[in-house]
Amino acid sequence: MNEKKIKNIFTALIDGCDAATAAQVSLTERLAAVRALALDALNETRPEVPAGFVDLGLPSGLLWAEKQEEGYYAHEEAVEKYGEALPQPEEFVELWRVCKWDWDKKRKGYTVTGPNGNSIFLAASGYRNSSSGDLNSVGSYGYYWSAAQYSADYAYSLYFLSGYVYPLTTYYRAIGFFVLPVRRIY
Repeated sequence: MNEKKIKNIFTALIDGCDAATAAQVSLTERLAAVRALALDALNETRPEVPAGFVDLGLPSGLLWAEKQEEGYYAHEEAVEKYGEALPQPEEFVELWRVCKWDWDKKRKGYTVTGPNGNSIFLAASGYRNSSSGDLNSVGSYGYYWSAAQYSADYAYSLYFLSGYVYPLTTYYRAIGFFVLPVRRIY
């Protein structure tokens, strides 16, 4: 976001603006502008993005892995292996609310583009059946674990198919889902 645009958005926030102008300035842009001005005011610079991660320009500053980890993990396995690198449920909600989601028919999954134009790809990886070990719904449905447990038997996850994204669902913890790590730098 360039400096002129940040100043225009910030001026609109302080001075108010008409309905037409307000409609053109999304909440995401407003939050990004305020965040950028706050960082500038504190003479801070954004830390360098570590290799393998993408800055989508989210208001939280959260970085997402460029690609999901290969393999299917039961929730407990995912938590043991990735721990703090697993997203929290509210981070899936932010990804869903703030980013643009475009289904890619060839790659079978979503390209998720952040407010700054950077993107990641979430494959429709399906899931591993907890009883038989069979893979199901590969290429049609995507399931990704969060770090949070809902109950003794269920945990929060992101779930999607072509045309629909459900950022906050719960599934049986023994089912094998993919993992998309995150990095918190603030």
